[in-house]
Amino acid sequence: MNHERMRRKRFRMLWKGLLWLTVVVWATPLRGSIRVVERAQADSMRTLQVVYHNRVCPLNTPATQFVKQLTGNRKWKGLTAEQVMLSWALYPEDWKDAQMIRISDPAVTKMLGIEGEEARFSDFFDQQGNYRLPEGKFPDIDQRLTLVALLTKGELYRPLSPNDEQLSDLRLYIELFLNNIPWDILPLCLCMVLTLMLFLPRCKRWATPIIAADILMLVLHLTCHT
Repeated sequence: MNHERMRRKRFRMLWKGLLWLTVVVWATPLRGSIRVVERAQADSMRTLQVVYHNRVCPLNTPATQFVKQLTGNRKWKGLTAEQVMLSWALYPEDWKDAQMIRISDPAVTKMLGIEGEEARFSDFFDQQGNYRLPEGKFPDIDQRLTLVALLTKGELYRPLSPNDEQLSDLRLYIELFLNNIPWDILPLCLCMVLTLMLFLPRCKRWATPIIAADILMLVLHLTCHT
């Protein structure tokens, strides 16, 4: 048992080292001293298969859920989910001061002494490293901070082991497709489609493609900004 545990630990350390060597040379500053993995390099790792929540999935899955949980969106300031998560993993000292953790409870912002609805990871701890919020009173905040802790410790997901079965290309790309569906605005899109179906028969023939194009552009705009 101890031998197996040591083998997994060495494997995880090797994985983290290889990941660091792969992307560190592609890192560039974002704002100030915050370093970010280049888009091209992050995109190349999007389909990398890992084990997350005890199942095999593309790296895009934990990345999307990580950023969505922290910020409420699938991207952050023009950066993809993979860029944010990989950059957090490699440069936690930079990213702990990134103002990106959403706060929906005014009581939390008051306790932290900040303004607005976004906080830094470092805002939640004093100079001695003590947690500034009452333990267990804000479980949603605790969950977001726990995600960051798991990621920086290399425990949020793990690489495939020889015993793990890889996803087929079809299953891989289906999951990527599902990850990027804007589920939060999907009801709005369906309502627009239904309205279009009811309204178009009454329109002149020349107006039909114009209306359809306008609705399509609106849907694409909403999708790109979620």
